[in-house]
Amino acid sequence: MKFRDSLYDDSEPDYAPCLQRIRGKAVWRAPRRYVQAGWTTPNVKLDDEADIPARCRELTRDLVDWFYGTDKTTEPGTWGHLINRYRTDQFSRYQAVAHTTRHEYEKLLSKWMTSIGTVRLADTHFVDIMTWYTTARAPSTRRPEAGERITEAHKMMTMMRGLVSHGVKIEMKDCTRLKAILSECTFESRSPRRVYPTREEVDTLVARAVGDNVLSFAIGYRMQFDLGLRGNDVIGVWEGPRWVGGVTWDMIDLPGRRLDKVIRKTRRHNDAVQTWDLSFTPELVALLEMLPADRRVGPVIVCEATGKPYQAGHWSRTFGRFRDLCGIRQELQCRDARAGAITEAEGMGARLETLQKFAGHADSRTTSLYTRDDAVASILELRSRRHTA
Repeated sequence: MKFRDSLYDDSEPDYAPCLQRIRGKAVWRAPRRYVQAGWTTPNVKLDDEADIPARCRELTRDLVDWFYGTDKTTEPGTWGHLINRYRTDQFSRYQAVAHTTRHEYEKLLSKWMTSIGTVRLADTHFVDIMTWYTTARAPSTRRPEAGERITEAHKMMTMMRGLVSHGVKIEMKDCTRLKAILSECTFESRSPRRVYPTREEVDTLVARAVGDNVLSFAIGYRMQFDLGLRGNDVIGVWEGPRWVGGVTWDMIDLPGRRLDKVIRKTRRHNDAVQTWDLSFTPELVALLEMLPADRRVGPVIVCEATGKPYQAGHWSRTFGRFRDLCGIRQELQCRDARAGAITEAEGMGARLETLQKFAGHADSRTTSLYTRDDAVASILELRSRRHTA
């Protein structure tokens, strides 16, 4: 969005950039590109302002100055300056991560920018770091009953480690000292999730979705569980106006009973096509065959209400709705389907090495980085015995 020159010289007293009327109320609303970049005050109510246009110009000047790096938080030697370098440097890890991961990074970076952006790196010591960690971990004032925010605080400190590490790489003063301090700090994290759905629970959820004519969810959730796929590899991801990464019909050969797909998370390291033998997943094939031939084009998982692939939040809410309708455990989440697939195979005697290849995780402590077709086939065959015996 381009702003007029009068944004700074006040030559047009009535110029009110970013002003909107929402239900008759005056609201200053930051443009989407700035919010996506980490601006933390997207909406400001203006009805109590004596001079609404002047207030709009003031808010917009702050926004533009922040975005282009002319506000005080970007002075060299401050955390704000380090954060902006991390966001914009060509070889920063920020530039290498996927769109969805970058979105999560932005949430953390904006919180650090707001809380410590003006603090100088030279004035940061061990006590300051632990004080910030304690503050991040404290219960939310809006939901104190939820208890300490251990996971959120751990993510914040992990992001701080990443910032300081980047500072070391670009030879920013004081970052080597801060990295040494952080290396001596321990920040508590939650234990890994131990919740996973049973096959019976999956069957119940899928049956309810089919009965309610939400075939998209029935197919997608069945695919997550039967094939052990991550949600993003099934429903895809919206990167702004562009949808990528999900299962499309050109990947599926129904007569040949196979699915060919590149795993999204590991595609940077391994772009080999992985194959799943769908003859071992008759329930999934039956669901796919329920879709009429004229719908077998483009994305497979398309929301019936919108006619488009799901947003991640909508997919999770749809799972929550069916979970509650079926009276299934509240602690169960949509993302647990993949864990259910691996746990079921483990319980049926699959070897750890084979499970690791099936899961396609990033290191040897969980699973190998690359998934092999023979491992996938053996796991699918093994799991198929339970419900065909």
